[in-house]
Amino acid sequence: VENLFRAPKHKRTLSFIQTLQDEPNGDILNPEDFEGTLFRLTYKDESTKDWILNDCIKKYDVNVNVLAGKINTINESAVGYLIIEMRGEDTEILLAKKYLEEKDVNVEVM
Repeated sequence: VENLFRAPKHKRTLSFIQTLQDEPNGDILNPEDFEGTLFRLTYKDESTKDWILNDCIKKYDVNVNVLAGKINTINESAVGYLIIEMRGEDTEILLAKKYLEEKDVNVEVM
């Protein structure tokens, strides 16, 4: 069940999960309204307590603006998401994205 919430495969499933998480829709967070790149980060139980985003910012020359987020408990496991805007050089953004993925964070470009 945790994987269903963490990495939905179908648009309907994603839409359903977003309603459960009170996630802002595309009308509120339109990527064209931001200078940086918008990412949806999905965390699972172990990584919700780690300083992954903080470490990423320190390691790479990127600026991060947290736009929305939430952590839910499902079957005694924490599943959470953040929507962030990331600014910086393209190379640094790509390295930061790769770092997050290596830390078991699902990273989706919005």
